[in-house]
Amino acid sequence: MVWCITKLRPYLYGQEFTLITDHHPLCWLNKQSSKNGRADRWSLQLQEYAFAIKHTPGSSNCVADCLSRYPIEKPDDVVEEQLEIMHGHINSIQPITLGISPPFDSSKIQDQQRQDQTIKRIHDQLINGKRRSPYTLENGIVRLL
Repeated sequence: MVWCITKLRPYLYGQEFTLITDHHPLCWLNKQSSKNGRADRWSLQLQEYAFAIKHTPGSSNCVADCLSRYPIEKPDDVVEEQLEIMHGHINSIQPITLGISPPFDSSKIQDQQRQDQTIKRIHDQLINGKRRSPYTLENGIVRLL
């Protein structure tokens, strides 16, 4: 949490925001001091931000993603490595030949769909209007809505 807020400082500083966590003891982090030195250091480090902490159970916290996880490697090191690689190839530009794809031909798709028995059955049902389905018929091609 502290790592994430620190990394997002340019976006969060001076803004009021709500931090949603599934770790209930963190709800008291910005309200009172504790007997835990680490929590007190976190609280001191986050004093410059205007935020509220809201608890949500872990089972309903489906938006937890990589921002809430401690990184495996330092992101700054990765960026530096990428920059070194990028700068290493600047003086060796090679021309790239691109293949030009032929124009789109829907008749090939129609032929393939006629050969597939399942799609052929769906095609016939759409033409006869026998059933509602998640498919539609556009220019003779069966498409999923």
